[in-house]
Amino acid sequence: MNRLILILILTLNFQSWTKADDIRDFQIEGMSVGDNLLDHFSKEEINKRDIFYYPKSKKFVGISFANQNF
Repeated sequence: MNRLILILILTLNFQSWTKADDIRDFQIEGMSVGDNLLDHFSKEEINKRDIFYYPKSKKFVGISFANQNF
């Protein structure tokens, strides 16, 4: 029982707790949440991509850039 408690305490002490002040602190390849797509691509590049609308709202759209050369 003592070993179990020791292992549990050591495991919890050596964990890395990740905290961010704002979701915009996280970036993937220079893009962050809330960025404008026009900051990264031109209108012509965006219009050439596959656009799909979400079922309940036409306010938000999805654009697929997968497996295509920019």
